[in-house]
Amino acid sequence: MYPALVCSHRRIPCPHCGAVAPVPVSLPTTSSACWHCGDALDVAQLLAGSAQPRAILVPANLVHVEPVGWTRPATDGVTVGDLVALLIDGRLRVKRILATPDDTVTVDRLRLRVNGRRLEDVMADLGTETQTMIPVDHDPLRTESRWKPHHDTTSWIRRSQNWHTDSANDDSWLVYHHRAVYDQSQSSAVFDDYPINLHVTRQMAPIDRLALRLCFPETEDTAGENTVSVRVAFWTPRGTQEVSVAVPRNRSTTIRCYDATEPSQLVLTPETPIGISTSNSTATFSDLSVMRFVEYRLNRRDDRIPYPMRLGANQYFVVGDNVPVSIDSRQFGAISADQIVGKVTRLP
Repeated sequence: MYPALVCSHRRIPCPHCGAVAPVPVSLPTTSSACWHCGDALDVAQLLAGSAQPRAILVPANLVHVEPVGWTRPATDGVTVGDLVALLIDGRLRVKRILATPDDTVTVDRLRLRVNGRRLEDVMADLGTETQTMIPVDHDPLRTESRWKPHHDTTSWIRRSQNWHTDSANDDSWLVYHHRAVYDQSQSSAVFDDYPINLHVTRQMAPIDRLALRLCFPETEDTAGENTVSVRVAFWTPRGTQEVSVAVPRNRSTTIRCYDATEPSQLVLTPETPIGISTSNSTATFSDLSVMRFVEYRLNRRDDRIPYPMRLGANQYFVVGDNVPVSIDSRQFGAISADQIVGKVTRLP
């Protein structure tokens, strides 16, 4: 599972942009392409240490399994969003609980829903502790930024991987333009790729649940200012929505698409899904990073389980965080309570 749990892997750095991909040690050392910039990666050469920066071997995550079933029913305290250890076909697996007894799981255009709601939206209600995010773009690693001023090309200037503006114009937006790294950097919607899946043949699908991380660093121009007022707009299937946020100085702040609830006059698209603006007369932003939430869907091969699925009194629906390749309830159906060994927590 990724990013909740990761097996023994090598952190393979891209010599071009520096982005890191975790490649499981069990996979062959074939060539691949960087998930961030699309450049070719000669994994064998990187592992041999003949290239810089070098790959780093990282042991598998350690977890603690609370064997609650020994003293009381294993499902006591188990709820949506929990990671649990399961015994399936004699093997111990770790999956995430996404639906509980009496819930109804349905499918709408391959997206999984529980009681009529998209699963990722259910997870969002539980808070950031249970909702995992996958990196999409990290602007400081790019020589040529994917962020572009909207209309007024003089309102935003990029300096040393930071973006600076002297404009307090409400129409002065900086907009993210996504590119498909596996398709000659053509303009594209964001897809549900995972850095750990570089060597896996997988089917990818467009997503629409994004987040933005940024920082308001202290500079000569902003000395004495403790916060900066930022408007962040997101493309959504129901139109462009925005939110106003007070970003504290020198602290990374994450703004989610779920926070944006007001209609925006800025028109965004799946290919240009995020925009930022500020009412401050002067502002500098660093560490612009686009992330996406895990979106739960069926693969086209998952046609053996009938939907809608109404869970019985002791049944649970589980899915792995690495949605494109995980083997879970989408293939073997609901699990029973007696298959749950216990709740899983990751050890530091």
